[in-house]
Amino acid sequence: RVYATTVEELQAHDLVEGTLLSGSHIAKVLFDAGATHSFISSRFATSLEVSARKMPYVLKVVSPMHAQESCHEYLPDLDVEIHQHHLSAQLVIMSLSEFDVILGMNWLYAHYVNIDCRKKQIRLLTDEMQLVEFHARKASRTDKIMVFALKAKHLIENGSVAFLVNVLTNETEPTRLQEVAMVSEYPDVFPEELSSLPPTREVEFQIELLPGIAPISKAPYRMAPA
Repeated sequence: RVYATTVEELQAHDLVEGTLLSGSHIAKVLFDAGATHSFISSRFATSLEVSARKMPYVLKVVSPMHAQESCHEYLPDLDVEIHQHHLSAQLVIMSLSEFDVILGMNWLYAHYVNIDCRKKQIRLLTDEMQLVEFHARKASRTDKIMVFALKAKHLIENGSVAFLVNVLTNETEPTRLQEVAMVSEYPDVFPEELSSLPPTREVEFQIELLPGIAPISKAPYRMAPA
């Protein structure tokens, strides 16, 4: 029984990932010190056109979320290129949806790998004991993942956790004037579109305390000449 992680589970471990050449193909690689073995996705292994070998035993892989999968095949000698340095990796074939390759403790230990999670930096030694530094990036949940229906069915049958989500869009139409009780009685006062500006009035606004009230009529007061 071995352990491997996914992008949903690696957030607590602050692991790092990178894009490398694996078998002359661009691969999304996770450096996982929590995985006892190294893995390659079955989809990516098929695209490499490399012959796989049968394992002498059945390898039970368990993720931290307790999803299990039985692995029967592996690639004995796959090339992983880092900064033009070619490193060999023995990868177990399993169903991976988030990553193409997971380099676990067996590969990290063999190459004296030192992972600096804060700087997102990986240091390792080649077979010629040459120091290589690789700047990776922290794995992110925002990476878009597309799983086809048949693939999802296979994952669920193998113990993966699935959630059913029903998404509805709440689109509201603007309120029409005819639907407002007071406004609908005066369509000429509240038109949908204004054709022009309102006319100019002598008195823009006034409030009459009593109807018919006029200004007080009073003769002007004249001062006698001194």
